[in-house]
Amino acid sequence: PEFAVPYFIYDIYAMFLCHLHRGLVKGHEVGPSPSLRASLLSYLRKDLMMVLHHVAMVFVCYPVTAFWREGKGDFFLGCLLMAELSTPFVCLGKVLIL
Repeated sequence: PEFAVPYFIYDIYAMFLCHLHRGLVKGHEVGPSPSLRASLLSYLRKDLMMVLHHVAMVFVCYPVTAFWREGKGDFFLGCLLMAELSTPFVCLGKVLIL
């Protein structure tokens, strides 16, 4: 579980950067780029549930798995982590199809 915390924090940042650059390139706008605050608010409006999922994983699920479960439920924890681990490969498949 220790590798998951940096991953989720990085993933929030990476999703924001993708959102920011997608907004800049989408219509090839020549006008002024939106402010960082406007981009952040737009990102949160669009992907709030994903951000909340990542925040909950860091601040709720990690402490539960690391400290409070006392070594019980390793199989179920492994199933949850396998689902999270497969996500980048599913996304890679979509990118390669494009």
